[in-house]
Amino acid sequence: MQFSTSQASSDPVKKVGILGHSYVRRLPFTSPLQLPWFEVRKFDSPGAKVSNITQRSEWMRCMEYRPDIVLLVLGGNDINVDTKPYEFSHKIKDLALLIEELTGADCLILSIEPRLQPRDISLGQYNTITRSVNRLLGRMLDSKSRFRG
Repeated sequence: MQFSTSQASSDPVKKVGILGHSYVRRLPFTSPLQLPWFEVRKFDSPGAKVSNITQRSEWMRCMEYRPDIVLLVLGGNDINVDTKPYEFSHKIKDLALLIEELTGADCLILSIEPRLQPRDISLGQYNTITRSVNRLLGRMLDSKSRFRG
C-alpha cells in the first residue's frame, strides 16, 4: 500500500482506534499514521484478554469513538499451556467481526507480539502457540488482508 503525501482538503479525516491490552500504550505513532488525514486514539486496557475486552471501559470508549479503522492488539495475555491455537484464532477473528458489525469499521488484527517473560507458561511454549495462532489468523482471514504481522 502506498500513501500519497498530499490530500485534497475535502477528503475526510480517517479515525483510527487502536484497541487492546497494555502494549497499546507503548506503540509509537509512525508513518503512515502520523499523516494529517489520520486521527489516532489509543484504547489500552492492561490485562485485557479476548475473553474480557468487551466488558472493559476502553471497549466502550472505542465503540463510542466510531472509528473508521480499528487495529486490534490482543492475545498475548490469553496464551497459556491449555491454549488451542485453532480455537483461539477463531475467537480473535470473531471479535474482529463483532467490532466491524458494531462500528462499521475495518478491523485489522495485529499479530500477537513476542514476550520475554510470559506468565504461567514457558517461553518456548508461548512462542510455539503464538506462532501457530498468528499463522492460522493469516490463513483464515480473507483477501482484504486484515491481518498484519
